[in-house]
Amino acid sequence: MLKISAISLSALILATAGGGWWFYEHLNGNINSIAIDDGAGGKEKADAFGRTPINLLVMGSDARSSATDCKLGGGCSTTGVQTGNGNADVEMVVHISADRSNATVMSIPATP
Repeated sequence: MLKISAISLSALILATAGGGWWFYEHLNGNINSIAIDDGAGGKEKADAFGRTPINLLVMGSDARSSATDCKLGGGCSTTGVQTGNGNADVEMVVHISADRSNATVMSIPATP
């Protein structure tokens, strides 16, 4: 009886793992990607000084758990919004041009 249970459990684990792998490959196959080529073989062209553009991900956190913030609807343990840990409430992508003459910032809204 123990041998039959072990074989059955092994077969169930293998079938579940195989089904999970198939499902992952099926979903992964739905992702289409293209190479962004600017004529430099996939690398962004450098300026006259050899500088290339820079992309940065900026994330910030804020607890907002003071008594004043709680009165304004901020995260405090009594509201159930936060229990003392910081929230990632600022997410931005910063693109700095190769010649460093300008920067473009795109804010990504944080979801609770």
